[in-house]
Amino acid sequence: MRYGFARPLLLGGHNLIEEAVADSGEPVEPSADFTASDPASCSYHGWRWRGSCSCFMDWEGHICEQPRQWASVGCLGGPCAACSLGICHDPPVQRRGVERPFIYTYALPAGFNQLRPRVAMGRNTPYEFWRRLALSKHATSYPEEADYFFVPVSAMGVISHGVIITALRHVAQTAPHFNHSGGRDHLVISPWDFGASWLSNYPGLEHVRFMSHWGLTIQDKLYANDCPLCGPSYVAGKDFVVPDTLETQFATPPASKQPRSTLLFFSGRPTTRVREQLLALRSNRSDVKIVQSGVSNLAVEMDAARFCVGPPGAGFGTRATLAAARGCIPVLVGDHIAPVFDGLLDWSAFSVNVSEANISRLVDIVAAVTPAQEGRLRERVQAVSRHFVWREGDAEDAFETSCRYLLKFTNTT
Repeated sequence: MRYGFARPLLLGGHNLIEEAVADSGEPVEPSADFTASDPASCSYHGWRWRGSCSCFMDWEGHICEQPRQWASVGCLGGPCAACSLGICHDPPVQRRGVERPFIYTYALPAGFNQLRPRVAMGRNTPYEFWRRLALSKHATSYPEEADYFFVPVSAMGVISHGVIITALRHVAQTAPHFNHSGGRDHLVISPWDFGASWLSNYPGLEHVRFMSHWGLTIQDKLYANDCPLCGPSYVAGKDFVVPDTLETQFATPPASKQPRSTLLFFSGRPTTRVREQLLALRSNRSDVKIVQSGVSNLAVEMDAARFCVGPPGAGFGTRATLAAARGCIPVLVGDHIAPVFDGLLDWSAFSVNVSEANISRLVDIVAAVTPAQEGRLRERVQAVSRHFVWREGDAEDAFETSCRYLLKFTNTT
């Protein structure tokens, strides 16, 4: 079965490919109309769509040869100096001194443009990043000044990774920017459990820069049953590990004066060998709480704990960033896994790292931290806690920190 699309949706839209699969129960391919022939036929300012040009932002005309006229009404975010397709932009002459990086977002045909808010708060990172970027000073409609090119598609599993691959092929065939850099300045977000670990093995995507929640740096047989074809998800200096969008209960700052009476806390399912070892730990201490289930409010438990264990899950785990967001000192457990904002934040300054070989000694290692050491760790984790929460209006939140993360590693590949 093939599924054709009548027109491109540049803002919002549904995942028509996945909806077509759900409706028909049959596998679906993107329409052949997605593959443009010669991008020069649209002046390199658009793609060929059913025999005519669909122009990129800020271009119009029969072959996208004319700059789009600026307007100041009908824009997201209110009146502004310039408006294109409902999004505020400032012309380059007014952007001098604005903090980089500048990020250009591709306008893709409707079948690719699947970014929309999920019902659950988690795994919302592609949509939230795209939405915040569109309203930020980091957005540019001028490819010539862009530090990065954002491809607004997402993948929640191996099957939907085909959408990312097809979208990148489309971008390479319809615009000159991908081929100019070999994809070294192109961003894709993969919120899947195993991040970019399957895409990293795909020919032609070696230089694409992936943002994910999974910092696995090797091909680890520990996860082979769940993802047998997966390789590393993260290459330091090329890729980016960013926090997941947290549940609502974690977005509210904890009460600063609440006593922390629990020494060590962990609650989670035994999805990997690491977690199985954690849940098998036994301690005579009454202030150690390691349970598989029965915790009604994870945020409240973390607010009452001094140290919180952050192991991987079946793929990436959120416990370490949830702990840091609540001001609980994270205990990182998991080998060959780079933490969120690796290379930007110094996790050794506000966390405890325990190798998988020392899991049996975990309680003793944490108990050996002196009050002075714990005080320094807590002061530092409270100072960085804002970086892990997607909170609009906060200049230190996850989005703004992600932009600084991108800036630090501009042109490093």
